[in-house]
Amino acid sequence: MSASMAPMRLAQGNFWTSAPGVALWILLGAVLLGAVAALAETTRHRLRRRRAGSALAPGRWVFRDAKLAALLSTALAELHRGLRAKSRQAPGIQVVLAASDRIVVHLARPANQPPEPPWYVESGGPPGQSWAVNSADLRAGKPGPIPYRLLVTVGTSNGWRVLVNLAVSPGLVAIDGEPAAARRVLEDMVFELSSNPWSTGVSMLLGGFPDELVVPEPARVRQFASAVEAIGAAERRAWRGGATFATADGDPAGSDTTVLLLAQPPEEQYAARITRIAEDVHSSIVVLCLGGSHYARWVFLAGQEDQLQINPLGLRLDATSGGIAELRRQLKVTHGVGSVAPPPAEPARVATSPTAPPQGQPLAQEQPTVRIPAPENRPAGASGWQPAIRALSAPVFSTETRDKLWPAPVRVNVLGPLEVHAPGRLSAPRRALLSELAAAAALQPEGLSRHALSAAVGGPEAMATAMRELHEWLGLGTNGQPRLRELGGGWVVQADVRVDWHLFQELASVTEADNERARLVSALAMIRGELAAFGLVAMPLRSAEVHALVVRSVRRAADLASANRDFEVVEWALRKGIDLLPRAEGLWRALLLFYYEHDRTRLGAATAEMLAKLGGSEGHARLQPETSRLLSQLRREPDSWLTYPGAGRGVANESVRADPPTESIPTKR
Repeated sequence: MSASMAPMRLAQGNFWTSAPGVALWILLGAVLLGAVAALAETTRHRLRRRRAGSALAPGRWVFRDAKLAALLSTALAELHRGLRAKSRQAPGIQVVLAASDRIVVHLARPANQPPEPPWYVESGGPPGQSWAVNSADLRAGKPGPIPYRLLVTVGTSNGWRVLVNLAVSPGLVAIDGEPAAARRVLEDMVFELSSNPWSTGVSMLLGGFPDELVVPEPARVRQFASAVEAIGAAERRAWRGGATFATADGDPAGSDTTVLLLAQPPEEQYAARITRIAEDVHSSIVVLCLGGSHYARWVFLAGQEDQLQINPLGLRLDATSGGIAELRRQLKVTHGVGSVAPPPAEPARVATSPTAPPQGQPLAQEQPTVRIPAPENRPAGASGWQPAIRALSAPVFSTETRDKLWPAPVRVNVLGPLEVHAPGRLSAPRRALLSELAAAAALQPEGLSRHALSAAVGGPEAMATAMRELHEWLGLGTNGQPRLRELGGGWVVQADVRVDWHLFQELASVTEADNERARLVSALAMIRGELAAFGLVAMPLRSAEVHALVVRSVRRAADLASANRDFEVVEWALRKGIDLLPRAEGLWRALLLFYYEHDRTRLGAATAEMLAKLGGSEGHARLQPETSRLLSQLRREPDSWLTYPGAGRGVANESVRADPPTESIPTKR
């Protein structure tokens, strides 16, 4: 799925402000009091169901991109139709990778025949198990029904949005790891399964969750006070035939699908019952539990930095829980409904079992079973960089070494003030304009559009002049053709143009662990200052994408250095991230905590520097609550020497509360 995601928006047409809702209440106000009393309970139930079901438009809240959600539905429906036309059974899909220009599916087991056009066999994947389709080849029309109700978004990787089909899990699915992160992963699954446009036939049984869950359609979620009650309800559904049979590949084919979610792993006395439900290949009941269990066949391992690992699939992802959490809050505040609260507790409960690593499910996979390819819009020269990246044994700091490992006649640098190095000549007064044009052409997959070029330079004559100067400056490629060429309505560059941000992405995205430190330090070493600003053309970088990858890389590099007690590199990594993203308060908080632990004499100067950076042109910083709380607690420390302009008077006209900070203050060594 495309890395750029449209903002979440609540759908229009809420029942309470719509004409039908107003008219109904006027009608009810006109009838006799006795009739109102008789109809009140029925009306409340009907309105509650309608409001909960129509609060959000299907597909909007999960992908935050309605077109992309429709594209995925269309692609899978097209796959299903093509196979049915040839009397072929729909395959069991295990993983789906979605982007705006292509959909890739990984099958649970090899297919005997290739897919029907426009689908094709994806090169590089496991033999017979990886199919793909280009969005341009899909037929126009409304998305059709798809037989993959339990597809849920689990994260992103290499620019793809990654979905996993819970229906093909061979048994119990455990969501383990850092407790708060694991809970978010499970809650997001509940939210998606009650809202995805292809999950309308899914109902859920929740057992043992102590607090309410907010979902768009509460009627599809039934919550029990204890796990025992939820297990019993799932068993009754299976025994009386309420759980429908599945296809040969394990995907539900009937009219109803049930997901059983348990708030904790069960004791041994209940394990046989859960295993029997979860591993029945003819049942459409899927079982998930929060916490580790050695009975689990799939393990979702959640980390603190929104990292997610799925074994034995070998997937390593960036979790996508933040957006849904925010939408859940909006849904609760705006609509006041959607909460599924547990009933009063009953005596019988399933006690938590000791968490043990899943047997036979190693936490690290040397050979992932699911390959996540680079997206189609990956820089053309990136594949040539991989051998040197994988062979990297020490960090690269100098431009000279970088140019030897990844040579390029044209270099575009945006990890700091904009720089473009090219072999041709260029007059100084034109450098700023032409640098932005060249960078825009190199950074964007679709290149520099004619509209953007015209907006930056003016009419046809000025456009022709600018293009002639760009051709003279950038020169010819290895094929003897102009390095900047027109393609598909935009001006794009050849593969021998190196962009530092693209190289950063490649260095930070390789999954091999043996040279992770060298790769991450090499990536951060390319940072020269604050991210390049563009004034003549639209910003060609997605700021959220840059922020997410840089912050994750900084924190991971700092973690690796700290584990080796290389504290100079820890500080250097944090400073590099702040150089590029000076308003990233999370990095500032990490730096203050680092100084608190290792050199408290520098806290005052670092805090003053942070406030100056965050103040901007207004001259005062409007801090995030977490930052304010951290400063409040630091000032209470007797030996922190935290003195800076404004200390003791509050920060940014905020009342600094004495709440504990989100980041805990470590013990001084």
